[in-house]
Amino acid sequence: MLEELGSEPYDIVWLDYGNAMKAPEYLAINLMGKVPAVRHGAAVVTEAAAICAYLADAFPHRSLLPQTSAERAACFRWMFFAAGPAEQAVVARALGWTVPEGRGAMAGFGCQADTVNALALGLREGPFVCGKRFTAADVYVGSSVIWGLQFGTLDKRPEFEAYAQRLTARPAYLRSMQINESRLKVGAAKGRPRTRGPERGPAPPSVVSLAQDPMITSIEDCFTQGRGRYDRFATPDCSTRRWADGLRQIRRLCLDLRLVETVKWGHPCYMHAGRNIAVLGAFRDDLRVSFFDAALLKDPQGVLERQGPNTRHPDMIRFTDNASIGAMETTLRSYLKEAMDYAAAGTWPPKEKHDLDLPDELVEALEADAELAEAFRSLTPGRQCSCVIHLSSAKKPETRVSRIVALRGRILAGKGALER
Repeated sequence: MLEELGSEPYDIVWLDYGNAMKAPEYLAINLMGKVPAVRHGAAVVTEAAAICAYLADAFPHRSLLPQTSAERAACFRWMFFAAGPAEQAVVARALGWTVPEGRGAMAGFGCQADTVNALALGLREGPFVCGKRFTAADVYVGSSVIWGLQFGTLDKRPEFEAYAQRLTARPAYLRSMQINESRLKVGAAKGRPRTRGPERGPAPPSVVSLAQDPMITSIEDCFTQGRGRYDRFATPDCSTRRWADGLRQIRRLCLDLRLVETVKWGHPCYMHAGRNIAVLGAFRDDLRVSFFDAALLKDPQGVLERQGPNTRHPDMIRFTDNASIGAMETTLRSYLKEAMDYAAAGTWPPKEKHDLDLPDELVEALEADAELAEAFRSLTPGRQCSCVIHLSSAKKPETRVSRIVALRGRILAGKGALER
């Protein structure tokens, strides 16, 4: 689950089975002495299903939550089913327990056959628990299925095997297995047994400390400390300190126009009629006012610049010193007002058709991976373009292939190459 979160940082504290799990230090985290447990800021979460649900909710931008009523129904149904009846049935089978005849109503799982049949039926339509989209439910339900197939506590059925195959091919699963294998090698080097099985588990257990997302959400912090996620945040060297005067001038102008002030992507963002109008960015060498839907702006003064060589339209006014902002106030005001008028009228830039020249390696990957192909086709043109640019900038074919593997999770989550 942690690897499915992508680039969110976390630390692992490994515990050995046995005394370490019952030590006072760990019992203060989980009185049951069970693993895993997650600490996220001041919050502590135990129980694997709860951890999956919590992390999906704590990091919604990772798109691991169900999105529709149908997805929510399937997610909650099968996650609780796996944590309840399915786990009870597996444990009963592993320990040789048999429900006395006529007493099935007293057991949460009824009987082994009913539980397995229900799970198989739930996974039959697929490819995932919630249908076409992978969610946190697949992390928990999938781990139960993979475990059961591996250790013989679950019958091998086509539905289970196909589902497990899809999950074990995911980059996040492969990375997590590499982490586990590395830890097992460390344990073996210290003389600890590498035993695996239902009694010992697939790897040494862990307590995970997940770093809080440092992206700024307070508008006042944006103007005084920076956006977060970089070393100069809240230091004298932060770019917001250098551009403090210019930021104040532009902020005053935006508020004077009655733009709605908010924070997006760690930057001050200004909205009107429910649409983004402009975002401010303070960098080492310049201060930028970047316009959304800039293709609509007439730019009579010719002051708009492109953000980079791959930007379709000039979309920013760039300042290289605080003193020049006052001289540009009238122009900046008129450009903001023009953008506000378009937003109020519901006017959007015309959609532009563009043909992407896909790298051969991406074409091959899309042909071989139906899930990836569908997700890539569903991306917005801009996100597709960002992926192509990122891949095409690599000179070696093997580098492009490795980048495709790294991008797969983001594409499946509906994100472009540069989105976190």
